[in-house]
Amino acid sequence: MAGGNESKRVVPLNTWILISNFKLAYNMLRRPDGTFNRDLAEYLDRKVPANVIPVDGVYSFDVVDSATSLLNRIYLPAPENKARWGTIDLENSLNTREIVPVIIYYHGGSFTHSSANSAIYDTFCRRLVSICNVAVVSVNYRRSPEHRYPCAYDDGWAALKWVQSRSWLKSGKDSKVHVYLAGDSSGGNIAHHVAVRAATEGVDVL
Repeated sequence: MAGGNESKRVVPLNTWILISNFKLAYNMLRRPDGTFNRDLAEYLDRKVPANVIPVDGVYSFDVVDSATSLLNRIYLPAPENKARWGTIDLENSLNTREIVPVIIYYHGGSFTHSSANSAIYDTFCRRLVSICNVAVVSVNYRRSPEHRYPCAYDDGWAALKWVQSRSWLKSGKDSKVHVYLAGDSSGGNIAHHVAVRAATEGVDVL
């Protein structure tokens, strides 16, 4: 197991600073009586809009599932043909030759704060696409305490079913949506819950 000093050498300094500031802000959001200051949380959480114009080889757009009203932010590698930049193609598959993994990402935030359009998660998802050559679907699940258990789990499952039903997220010669689940903190918990349910119901995820 890596010690504190070893961990600091692995994690960049700016990441440690960001995490420290995040913890400080989170402590400010919790009231002594156990309630949560939603207004302050939204004020401190810098949001960024989706951008169909590629930045560092990645573009994004928001899609709302009409059946559940659940918002998903989609991140995709920029088309090689610059003439297609700024357009959203929901008709054709991602790639008919090679497999493009689709990562469903559930953001963290103790089930109470942060969202798919939080700057920290927008940056992270863009890096995933850029480094790993994948598509990312960031899920804007409902949060506590306004929405009680099991809302977040239900939204996590709904996102999986939605992704698997999108023909434009298919890739490879087998023309399938190759789904992977990921998340951090509470989002990791949601990913685990969805994976267990998928195994129980015979749904193919990785």
